[in-house]
Amino acid sequence: MDPLPLQFGFGLVSVGLLFLMLVVITLWQSFVIVDAYEKKTLTVFGEYRKLLEPGINLIPPFVSRTYAFDMRTQTLDVPRQEAITRDNSPVMELDDTLNKRQEINAKIRRELDEPTDEWGIRVESVEVREVNPSKDVQQAMEQQTSAERRRRAMILEAQGERRSAVEQAEGDKQSNIIRAQGEKQSQ
Repeated sequence: MDPLPLQFGFGLVSVGLLFLMLVVITLWQSFVIVDAYEKKTLTVFGEYRKLLEPGINLIPPFVSRTYAFDMRTQTLDVPRQEAITRDNSPVMELDDTLNKRQEINAKIRRELDEPTDEWGIRVESVEVREVNPSKDVQQAMEQQTSAERRRRAMILEAQGERRSAVEQAEGDKQSNIIRAQGEKQSQ
């Protein structure tokens, strides 16, 4: 048996296996799977090409890289902050703050969303959770509430006395009419 054809056969098989491995690796490098909750950027030779959407994507093999971005909503808690209003109170005008909380949330969201758009971050919602006025403002609010209750009580009492006086006058009037009619009939 001649060793040359055997060596030639092994060489051909080796080249075939090498070619098959190259094809498999090329195919493996040509496809990228992007999860449903993320997007990936595609760069070829370090240059941005496009944004890959969720699913299977075909990319140039060996010369490209992808970078994943998580698209899920992330919640960030912002530490407590004190706000000073136009009237130099350490909280926003309290009635407006409590009544217009949704408007305040929307305005803060718009103000935050504009500068963060440049970074690819979208602010979906902002929530003002608590409004805690200073002790002085709380005492003033309690005094105001107490004064309002006293005012309502005085009004209700005055209305009750007025109704009582009107009813008494009506009763006296009816009594006088009946008495006068009785005297008239007796004569």
